[in-house]
Amino acid sequence: MKKLLNSIKIIAVLFLLSNCTTIGMHRDVNKDDYGPPEEFRICLWQDTDLSDEQRDKVMNDVIEEFKRFNIDITIPWIKPWERTEFQVHEEFEKIIKYTIKPPCDRYFVLLGRDFGDTLWSLTLLPEQFGEVDDMTLSKGVTVAEWGGSINMLVSFMTPSSIAIHETYHLLGCGHSNDARDCYAIIKRMKAAARENRAKGNDFFPSRSHITDETLWERW
Repeated sequence: MKKLLNSIKIIAVLFLLSNCTTIGMHRDVNKDDYGPPEEFRICLWQDTDLSDEQRDKVMNDVIEEFKRFNIDITIPWIKPWERTEFQVHEEFEKIIKYTIKPPCDRYFVLLGRDFGDTLWSLTLLPEQFGEVDDMTLSKGVTVAEWGGSINMLVSFMTPSSIAIHETYHLLGCGHSNDARDCYAIIKRMKAAARENRAKGNDFFPSRSHITDETLWERW
């Protein structure tokens, strides 16, 4: 038993080191501090191996999470996504080549888990569960199904918590030890959305994690 516990600890450390996905510990927030409601439209590409029930569970949790900031997440459309690659990053490399079209503010791919994922999990090697592009923080992928992942189990992560994390990135947040850094960016991006729409541009701006500039047009 002691050897098993030590192995689990090692796996958890490897996972954390390989993903570095923290945006800081969340705090209680007052949604009135974040201004009036803003619509944030995420268009979904759903892995054909992912059930509609699992998709809805994950996205409903995402929607609930961001109500705390007076952000109304809507889903203009859902399209099928044929997974052709083994690694999550390889699927990510496909979506970043797409140009976002109205009425979408962001593109998000929800991946299921196949037989290969399950075998990989049993090797106890680290897994990647999600990714968002650093250049525009506007396109991403997330693994939306548990599928028996040991890594997900020992890291205390769920498909919903992973999707929520990646959605924080889609709103402009980077990695930080203090969630207040993320909250400040959310305020900034909501203000940019109000400004953009007041100018007649119906788009929730994104942010470049590389340059920190606000991106006022779709990419």
